[in-house]
This record gives sequence, C-alpha cells and structure tokens, in this order.
Amino acid sequence: MMRADDSRAVVHRWLDEMSERLSHVEGEVEATKKSVDQIQPVADDMVKLRTQAVGAGTVGRWLIRIGDRGGNARELDRCRLHLVDRASPH
Repeated sequence: MMRADDSRAVVHRWLDEMSERLSHVEGEVEATKKSVDQIQPVADDMVKLRTQAVGAGTVGRWLIRIGDRGGNARELDRCRLHLVDRASPH
C-alpha cells in the first residue's frame, strides 16, 4: 500500500510542476502578445514610409529623365549613386 501512495505522490508532484510551468509559459505568451500588439502599428508605419520613399525615388528619377532635355539624366544618376555610395558605411 505504501508503494502505491509513493507512486501517486510522485505523479501529483510532477503534475503540480507541469501546471506551474504551463502557467509561467502562459504568462510569457500573454506578455509577448501585448508587446507585439504595441510594436505592430510602428512596424506598419515603417513599411508605409519605406514604400512611399521608394515610390518617391522612382517618380523623381522618371521626372528627371522626362524633364531632361540636355542628356543630363545619366550624369545626375551617376552623381546620386556616388553620393549614396559615399554615405553608406564601408
């Protein structure tokens, strides 16, 4: 009879430990969810701004090419690339 009681006690301790660990994981998941919910609007804004910047750059290049009557578009692109290259960390 003592052996069965010991076995049940081991199972109960194991279940208590698993329950405690699961509660801890649930708390961590909830905290992570709240953090992601706070970050999501910022991430959405960054994607929107990046898309606008890419679009503005594309429109700007096309406007330079359309408005260029003296063949300076390639020279402007070369200067722009040179400035971008100098600004990027090496």
